[in-house]
Amino acid sequence: MDKSESTMCKESFVVAEGPTPTVISTSPDSPAAPFIVQRRLSSLEEMKDAGLIPPTVSLRDLNDAKEIAQHISFPGLMELPSGQWVSDHPIQGINAISPRAAITQEVIHLTTAHLERVGHSRALADMVAKRTAELMSPVGDRQMLINVADFGGLTLDIRGLLYVKRDIFSLKAFHILFHWSGWIIPQGTHFFLTCGRISGVDDRPNLKLHYDLIARDISGSTPRPGPVEGWTNRLSVDEIRRRAEVVTQGWR
Repeated sequence: MDKSESTMCKESFVVAEGPTPTVISTSPDSPAAPFIVQRRLSSLEEMKDAGLIPPTVSLRDLNDAKEIAQHISFPGLMELPSGQWVSDHPIQGINAISPRAAITQEVIHLTTAHLERVGHSRALADMVAKRTAELMSPVGDRQMLINVADFGGLTLDIRGLLYVKRDIFSLKAFHILFHWSGWIIPQGTHFFLTCGRISGVDDRPNLKLHYDLIARDISGSTPRPGPVEGWTNRLSVDEIRRRAEVVTQGWR
């Protein structure tokens, strides 16, 4: 088996060591495709349980914001929080927008303002408002779909590079085992990792020779040894992302 390939053993999913990342996404060509589960969240409580709402934000404050949002309407012409005027029908000099989009923007604005009033930072309030807008809005879908890579009772044996695409919200496994060369690199700005146990394997390369060289370098008795192989030669995150894009070219 090529080192860049990942395998599923009887009790574990192995992310093999090598220069090529293992990529997890919703594509049927992803090696984790059998483990992708779509969850439908239809309440603020479910969103909080899933981790979308930080523990510092109370459901009481969100329900108060939701009550405010239920009274929002779009009369056909309104000024958005940005100061831009919009209309649901063509008017010269004014952008046309759907009533749903206009109401959603107003929901985000009012929810953000309410969460700020009860003591949250603007950045946190804005993030939570955007995540919950569909459930808050009187014209929203009242639900949110998230994709979870759920490995159930398996051990996720991470020996190499595991790249998680933006369309995967979280990753779950019974046990996550990191080796020295194992990394998890999420593409998204936030990502949830859930497991019953997490541990590591101390399988670093033997660096005694390099330590000796460094000690002699400090004493001035030998030329500078250069990078320590296996210690300082890890790929940059940008390079890992580039390689992940190469892996997924042609995927469905």
